[in-house]
This record gives sequence, structure tokens and C-alpha cells, in this order.
Amino acid sequence: MKTNIGIIIQARSGSTRLPGKMMLPFYESASILTVIIQRIQKNLDLPLVLATTTNAIDDELVRMVEAQGVEVFRGDEDDVLSRFTAVNTDKDWSACVRVCADNPYLNMELLQNLIAAYQGEDYLSYQTIEGKPTILSHYGVFAELVSAKALLKATQMTKEKLYREHVTNFIYNNPSDFSCRFLELPSSVSWEEGIRLTIDTKQDFENVKELFHQWPKAQTLLDLQELFNLVLTNSLILQAMRNEQSKNSK
Repeated sequence: MKTNIGIIIQARSGSTRLPGKMMLPFYESASILTVIIQRIQKNLDLPLVLATTTNAIDDELVRMVEAQGVEVFRGDEDDVLSRFTAVNTDKDWSACVRVCADNPYLNMELLQNLIAAYQGEDYLSYQTIEGKPTILSHYGVFAELVSAKALLKATQMTKEKLYREHVTNFIYNNPSDFSCRFLELPSSVSWEEGIRLTIDTKQDFENVKELFHQWPKAQTLLDLQELFNLVLTNSLILQAMRNEQSKNSK
């Protein structure tokens, strides 16, 4: 389906569990945000915007991404939904891909397939084996696609802090008000439990950083099964991931 789609990365420096994680050296001198931006710029020809806060603490973050040629929108720290709505309105996009900057292993093949599958729904993502949107999983390899009209409608329908902070959960939790579709996970990948590649805590950061340095294909289109096998054969990292998964619910 031909449509006007952009990509929005949400990021801020004021993380409660790992303050300043967006600026920490992750791969050589690059931060996790830089790794994600480089991966997107290399593999997708779509406009890219960073949606961050108006807080002074994020000034350095803004300078870093602008140096990489990425446009920035700044808005309310807690009302992330309003940030996304404002970007889509300003850009006159019909839909956007939502990327969380906690996921340096964001998978380009899955993302390309998601965009190709879009047919104008309000919300499109993959779903877990249990039938949940993959944004609620710990894998850290997925993005979501949401329409501009759905974002605007959600902004008008709810003022609840939980929904304003997490952007899309009001939409997929209200399927009678929004058209939602979910893609099946690729059957070529064994979706083992215990794998946690998203970064919320200091231990997450160390786990994924160690893995990133071990795997020479870290900067390429990823073979997910090969990546998962690397995790599963590294008992120390796998146990550390399982520990963080049990302490950090989605």
C-alpha cells in the first residue's frame, strides 16, 4: 500500500532505572541510540525524527542526533503520545513506525516486512506466541506501525497517564475503536523464552553490550536464529537476562 510513512524514535536521558543510558558508550564509542540510527539510515529510505523532551538534560542528546542528520521534535516528558501526534501532524504523515531507543538489536528485516504488510490499519505489529503485541515482549527486536488518525483519536479519547506515556497501548487495548492487525512471528525462528535484548537496567546494558561485541554481524541485517542461538549457548548472559526479565515485567 502506498502511503506517507515516517519513523519516530523515542528517547530521553532521564531514565529512572538507568539514567543517561542514551549517551553511554555501547559499541566502541557509539551509543545505543547511534547504533539504532545508523542501522535505520543504512537499511530504510524513510524520514526519521527523534521525539525527545524539552528538558535541558536532553540538549546533549539533541546535539548528538542532529550531527547524524536526524531531525528532532521536543515535547512533554511524560506525554509521549502527544509528541508522536505532533510529529505526524507537522509532517503530514499518514502513519509512522514507532521505534524505542532501548533496542539496539532492532531487526531490519522484521521492520521492512512490517512496513510492506501495512494496509492502512490503525495499528500493525507482530504478536507473540501468546497472542500479545510484541511491544510487550522482552525480545527487543520489534517496532510498531500506527496511523496518524489513530494517534490523534487516542490523544482526544484518553488523558490517563499510563496511555499518554506508552503511546500505543490505548489503541491496541481498544480494538472496538481502532482497526488493529497482528502478523505472525516468522516460523523460521525459535522464539525461546528468557531472551531479553531490550535495555532498561544497568544489567541489561551490560548483557546486551557483551553480546553485541561477541557477534561480528552486529551491524548487518540480523539472522535472528543465529543471534538467539548465541544467547542460548552463553549460559551466563542467558541467566542474567532471565533474572532481569523476572524483575522487569512488560
